[in-house]
Amino acid sequence: MNSTHPTRSRIRILLADEDDTARAFLADNLTADGYRVATAADRNDALSQLRSSGADLILVDVNGQTLALLDWVRSADPATCAIANDAPVIVLSSRPNELHLRPAARPRWR
Repeated sequence: MNSTHPTRSRIRILLADEDDTARAFLADNLTADGYRVATAADRNDALSQLRSSGADLILVDVNGQTLALLDWVRSADPATCAIANDAPVIVLSSRPNELHLRPAARPRWR
């Protein structure tokens, strides 16, 4: 892929994954495809980056902090942080049957 693709080069992706190997692999591939990628190893780092720089897309691994991060993004006040509360979030998992959403975690933007 052409890393100078004009649309991709403007898209900022926040990749939050506790697994160093998976995070590096995904970040390298997304960067090679021309996306601007910021990485976070934990929820606190992800929240800090979202508050300061925002993201056009959030990729987050399934772990104990995932739903808390999703809840924070959906309830964020765009007037006080850089993230829009309707930013798309994709939850990743390499394990089958890992994601069990609570009823309160359903998207609120419908």
